[in-house]
Amino acid sequence: MQEENIVQETKNKKHTLEIIFFVVCLLVLIFTVYKVFFSKKKEVVPVYPPKIPLVEPTVVKEAPPVIPTHTTEEIEIISKIETKAVNIADNEVNPKTLEVKKNDQVQFFNKSSATLKVIGEGWGNIPLSPGENLTQSFKTAGKFSYQVIGLSAPLTGEVVVK
Repeated sequence: MQEENIVQETKNKKHTLEIIFFVVCLLVLIFTVYKVFFSKKKEVVPVYPPKIPLVEPTVVKEAPPVIPTHTTEEIEIISKIETKAVNIADNEVNPKTLEVKKNDQVQFFNKSSATLKVIGEGWGNIPLSPGENLTQSFKTAGKFSYQVIGLSAPLTGEVVVK
């Protein structure tokens, strides 16, 4: 008899748990249906910054231009500076050897379709995009070799400063 009571109690508890599970599932379903179909979507209202009153612009007086002053020796050097060009194409450097005077400038023009790097002795490793140019000054006498990389084969050239 006692065993039958235990079995009956176990069945009742199982049945009670099933009913509770069913009710919870039903509540979740009702809540979901309500949220999806009946809840009103809240309209988002943009928040704008507060209006700031306009202030009259103030007039700023420009300072007079600064005129650089150079010594006579500097003016003489500046007036003698020349700029010469080196054209870098897809398979050549033109001219391969360029002669310049001290303080002259050399402009390297990238006439190829690739981004190149001009690597010179004592003046770095400088990227040069297609159509761009690079200006380098040579202040001391000597031979300055350079290499152009970024093409199918590296190109070389030399600047001779007298």
